[in-house]
Amino acid sequence: MSFQIFHNGIKVSLAEAIIEIIAKDYPLRIKDIHIKLKENYSAKISFQAIRKSLLSMVKDGKIIKKDNDFSINKNWAKSQKILIDSIVKNYFIGENPNKPPQINKIDNNFQSFTFENSLQADKFVGTLLLDIAESQEKKELCIQFLHWWYFLGHFGTESDFSLEMQRRNVELYYLSFGKSYFLDKMAERFYHQHKVNFKIVPQKLDENYELIAIKDFVIRVRYPDNFIDKLKEIFRNTKNINEVDYLALGKLIHSKFGEITLTIFRDKTVAEGIRGKILSNFKGKK
Repeated sequence: MSFQIFHNGIKVSLAEAIIEIIAKDYPLRIKDIHIKLKENYSAKISFQAIRKSLLSMVKDGKIIKKDNDFSINKNWAKSQKILIDSIVKNYFIGENPNKPPQINKIDNNFQSFTFENSLQADKFVGTLLLDIAESQEKKELCIQFLHWWYFLGHFGTESDFSLEMQRRNVELYYLSFGKSYFLDKMAERFYHQHKVNFKIVPQKLDENYELIAIKDFVIRVRYPDNFIDKLKEIFRNTKNINEVDYLALGKLIHSKFGEITLTIFRDKTVAEGIRGKILSNFKGKK
């Protein structure tokens, strides 16, 4: 029998919940895991079901049983890290041929840049936004896009970026639009933990464009249709953490799907209009 448990709004399997519990506190006995499931996951799972799941993971080499205690198999954990490190090396690390323009040289004339893949474009945007946010006056960074894949592509970098922008007195407002899937809820949890104002809205906007406004700067990134189609497919097909296709995600971020175009210019009225539309989706903001 398959058990589904909701934790912080995200549906996880019994095995996933057990792994998460033992990763934080080990070794544990079945009764300890049973208590933590009740306390932290509000899950009504029988003692026998937990035992069956644990023994199955022992058989698969994920968990080690010593006497009546259970802990994660370090060899299995290392193999997972090696896999992820390999994916990051082969798919997520890329040189960026473009350098962001100097902020004082950006005016109301459009400046355009092209990129071979989405990782290059995202790194460029991140560097540009950090430059714009250098001054310490209070600012609002507002971004809208179809599905928030960025934290999946480079988890640590995205975490550092969020914290650094807040250190520079920037309030972050991220709007994800379209149908909400498992990975969207993962993104929501990730950004909320980083004190980012993040919201998923059902309305359909222009799927090809990432729209950004900060101060009087406007940034638009246009992604080709085949990139958007693949992004939607990955989000649509991922039902839980075990179904995340890291290879497909890596190819999406690193591969050439056609020309990605970024445009930046300065226009206070346009920037305020974009910011206002995005902020209208957040309670208490206009």
